[in-house]
Amino acid sequence: MQGPSHSLNLRLRVSAAFAGAFLLAAVAIFALASALGHLLGLAGLPLAWRHALAAAALVALAAVDVASLRRASYCPLGWRRQTPRGLRYRHPPVRVAALWGLDTGLAFTTFRVAALTWGAFVLSLLGFAGWWLGLAYGLGFVIPTTWLLWSRRVGRAAAQGGVDPGLESLLRRRPLIQFVSSLLLAAVGAALIVEWLA
Repeated sequence: MQGPSHSLNLRLRVSAAFAGAFLLAAVAIFALASALGHLLGLAGLPLAWRHALAAAALVALAAVDVASLRRASYCPLGWRRQTPRGLRYRHPPVRVAALWGLDTGLAFTTFRVAALTWGAFVLSLLGFAGWWLGLAYGLGFVIPTTWLLWSRRVGRAAAQGGVDPGLESLLRRRPLIQFVSSLLLAAVGAALIVEWLA
């Protein structure tokens, strides 16, 4: 018999599969970026050089966000794709959630709203951050997404086969997200320039 407890159990398993897969992928990709930075010798460069490189990259990424904001578009960096929606017709919901989590958790395989993620990769490559940045990135995405998936609005929209109003509301905030991203990137870049010059 499939009733409310079955539905609750499925929602719990879907949420756990998405969150676990996203966190696993995020930690792995940032650990890989950090290891790649060490392998290429970027993390071993003198601190002043790393400050200069990071500052230049972050200021350039802030400019990308400003350009995207002016064009009213998503960040042009990265793959212009999303997790295929057709997966839900070919696989069970828990597997689809895990695949969605793995894909989006890799941080560069799908559309990016802003360039902030690329700034985090730069910091990892240059040895300023390690795998733990992936954990922070993952939790920063998983916690609000899980809340959104469990909110009543999402449940009603999904039950009626409609579009999630909460997700649409977040997507309408793209200009604000890009503005904040550009400010953060520019501020950290400026702080690194001051540190480099000191």
